[in-house]
Amino acid sequence: MSSKYADLPDIDTAPDVYETEDVPPERIQYAEDSDDDIINPTSARAIQKAKDAQDREYPDESPLPDFNLAGAKFGALAAKTYSLYPTPVQTCRNPTLAGPSLPSGLEHSALLPIDDEPPRARLRRLRFEMSELEEQLTAESSILTNGDDRSSEDKKENNVKDMLRELKGLVGGLNKLDADGARLAVDQNGKSWEDRIRVLGQNLENARGLSDSTPASQEAKKSSETVRSISEEEKSRKVGEIDRRLAELESAIGVGRTGLDDTQTLPAPLLPTVQKLDHLLTLLTQPRHLDAISRRIKLLLTDLDRAQATSSSTNNSNPSLTDTTLLSDPHNRRSATHLYSSDHTSSSLTVAQIQKIDSLSSMLPKIQPILPILPPLLARLHSLSDIHSASSSFGSTLTRLESEAVRLKESSVDLKAIVDQMEGSLKENETRVEGNFRAIGERVGNVLRRVEALER
Repeated sequence: MSSKYADLPDIDTAPDVYETEDVPPERIQYAEDSDDDIINPTSARAIQKAKDAQDREYPDESPLPDFNLAGAKFGALAAKTYSLYPTPVQTCRNPTLAGPSLPSGLEHSALLPIDDEPPRARLRRLRFEMSELEEQLTAESSILTNGDDRSSEDKKENNVKDMLRELKGLVGGLNKLDADGARLAVDQNGKSWEDRIRVLGQNLENARGLSDSTPASQEAKKSSETVRSISEEEKSRKVGEIDRRLAELESAIGVGRTGLDDTQTLPAPLLPTVQKLDHLLTLLTQPRHLDAISRRIKLLLTDLDRAQATSSSTNNSNPSLTDTTLLSDPHNRRSATHLYSSDHTSSSLTVAQIQKIDSLSSMLPKIQPILPILPPLLARLHSLSDIHSASSSFGSTLTRLESEAVRLKESSVDLKAIVDQMEGSLKENETRVEGNFRAIGERVGNVLRRVEALER
């Protein structure tokens, strides 16, 4: 069977009809190729297309065009775009690439009126106007520096420097605004930053038109001084507002009032007091603490009722101890409550107990002045508890150190005796070694002499 089909070709080795050879990318022709390019591959169009294909495969390593040439090339296009679509222009570092600047009349965007201008656009416009004013003032100062007439030029230069200084202050104030430009700072007289910039622009125009006249320079100086005084008044007003708010906060918290100690003239610090009150408020507002406080109040009211009932029952036996005498003072009420709550099982008090209560009530006027001193005294004793606990073991530690010193002294005496013995033995050994060395030297000399005698 196998010999029957031995002469037939293998069907797998035959190529498929749809398989074609892979064409290299450089041989791919585009649809726009003409017959001339295919026939004549050395034509200009074919050479250009081959170069474009090579550029698509490899990046362009040619240098970029000059920055100034690009600005001069596309400056007219930017001016045309700005004229068609007017928008608030931002400042640019390169004057060749910047669009046309706003005119000196401080125009706004043509899309929105001044009243409906958003805060962000107004902030950008103010910054742009301030940059223009700064450039103009810088140019004026450079021109005045190179002038010949020093008498009038010095006055004008000083005026320009004052306006430059005020302009830098306005730039710092605008930089402190929020990033979204939602709020603008307004001074005490209701003048915003925009009004102050307009004042500076008017001063600049007055300085240009009336540079030789003294009243113009004086008017510009007065306007700069007015703006400076307005800023100083605004600062003082802010400081006064902060002081007033701090005083209100101190009066609300209670740190401004004098305490029990009249020698303390300064009020308590505000920040630690606020932190302490916040901590106490957090603790008191917890539900478990509120439950404990309500429970203690109920127990206290119960004890007060018992004390009042007991005192009313003992009014006949001892008229001096009345309800008003016992419960008029808070300290008396506290002590009476403690006594009656501890002995609430007995229906009546004995004479000895009544005498003790009388003695305690007589001692209360002496104890009351000491009560403000007790909390800091207890806090001080609590802080010294570690020192007191350490002082209890100080005696035993000192005794142990003394015994250790005696033991070290005895051991040093023993060591000294041992060292003395070693020194004596070393000296004795040294003398013996020297004697042995001399004896050996004599014997060697005798041997040498005998050898010489034998050689002869």
